[in-house]
Amino acid sequence: MHTKRLLLPLMLFATPVAAEECLTIGYPSGAGAGVETMDIVGKTLARVGMCTTPLRAPGNRLPEMQLDGEAAALMEPDPRFIAVPTPITIFNGTVYWHPGRPEPGGPRANIGIVLGQEWARHAALGLGTAPFEVRDNKQLFEMMATGRLNGIIVPAETYKHFLGRYPSLKQLQSRHLADVPVRLMLDRRFEKDIPELDRALIALRQQGYVDQVMKKYAQ
Repeated sequence: MHTKRLLLPLMLFATPVAAEECLTIGYPSGAGAGVETMDIVGKTLARVGMCTTPLRAPGNRLPEMQLDGEAAALMEPDPRFIAVPTPITIFNGTVYWHPGRPEPGGPRANIGIVLGQEWARHAALGLGTAPFEVRDNKQLFEMMATGRLNGIIVPAETYKHFLGRYPSLKQLQSRHLADVPVRLMLDRRFEKDIPELDRALIALRQQGYVDQVMKKYAQ
């Protein structure tokens, strides 16, 4: 009898969330709203009984890593993953250039983008320019402020976020290029969980949580 009484507390102690359900999700470092994106993804997974271990790395390094998924802005599907249909958020991909000058284009134009942001790279190539990749948004805006770049391609939300630090860039000219969805993508072994994750993310959006978090970034 004494042995049986000890079994129940031991069994309760040994039933945390299964280790395989705590997913390692990659986030590109240097990109905008990384902390906010991690917050939303963590809440989404928690609603379906999963946990997440965030891993931040340069965007061009993430494909080399063993990850359960990624949260990133992509214009084309990634064959490694299956995406949750509802986007986490949608950025306004925009090109910015110096006032009083024509929009930069052609092979001589020096357009800055963040390393590993494929959507920005494709946009720069679409303008006929040679994209100049830098490590993060801070370096990107510093180079633009000192005149070392003809233009930059970033989300409008990121431009607004950095204006307080670089007031000299307040008068930049701009043109919207594309709507860029940020998606949660998981390894295909989690395909059965995608519908439930989609419902969880939709619920967070309907409750206003996603807008609340993203507005903090754009301020």
